[in-house]
Amino acid sequence: EASLLESMRSSRPVMPADERGSTKAGKSSAPPNWNDITQFISFGVVHGLLARVHAYPIFTGSSFPEKRIDPSNNTSAIISSDSTSRQPINSRHEIAEEKNFQLAKSVAASMDGTRCDDELVCKFEQPLNKLVDLVEKYSGEKIIHIYATSSA
Repeated sequence: EASLLESMRSSRPVMPADERGSTKAGKSSAPPNWNDITQFISFGVVHGLLARVHAYPIFTGSSFPEKRIDPSNNTSAIISSDSTSRQPINSRHEIAEEKNFQLAKSVAASMDGTRCDDELVCKFEQPLNKLVDLVEKYSGEKIIHIYATSSA
């Protein structure tokens, strides 16, 4: 019983005394080391014990706004995203905000439920939570997620 308790504490299975040695080929018969989570996950996926679940984000707004609120001003002044009616952008902060707004528009257009989280992350080279935050910030709408396992 003491060796069983020690095995449970150290996360190693107990093997009978006659199996603790080496095999005929000279290799140890010890079970794989599951301390490395990546090996454990890979084993589970390869052997069908685990399934990869993808999120399919959907932009719930009817359309993305064509104007964004001016972040540098506390009033509700609106800056048009249309390049013909826009005044020159002066500060680096305004340039960054405009780039983020345009990125959020592109991301929102891609969040139609047909593209999974991995595809969006690769396409826009940003983490999914940052993409979702950008769209929600500039649109004022929530993003919903549909979850599904990948078909093999």
